[in-house]
Amino acid sequence: MSMENLLIILLPSGIFFIWGGWLLWKYLRMQHRWKACTEPVTAEIAAVERTELRNSTRYRYIVRYDWEDKPYTAEFRTSESFGELHEDAGMYVDPVHPDRIRVDCENLMEFSDLMLGCALVVIGLLCLAGGLFWR
Repeated sequence: MSMENLLIILLPSGIFFIWGGWLLWKYLRMQHRWKACTEPVTAEIAAVERTELRNSTRYRYIVRYDWEDKPYTAEFRTSESFGELHEDAGMYVDPVHPDRIRVDCENLMEFSDLMLGCALVVIGLLCLAGGLFWR
């Protein structure tokens, strides 16, 4: 097999592997955050950005809260409304890293990252196997 053909095979499969691996890493990092954020705190919603998509709505929130008499600001995204501007909302903070938060709202975005990441890794494997072994 020539180097040019090998590059044609490895380039798309590498892109799928990297993209899928990044999504899986993002999902695992979020799962770790869910386990670490255990202390309840009340935060004020400082900013809300709403994005209308064809079949869904995405929200981006910036919240302000105090932990051990220090002010913190955090940002998160969700597919479900969490509250309105200047409302108080309950969430959880990581006592070791107080800038990390967890919000209890149904969020299908992390699950979709997991599913898409797995699918991209499988597509990368199929591209690699198909390119190397298909004759």
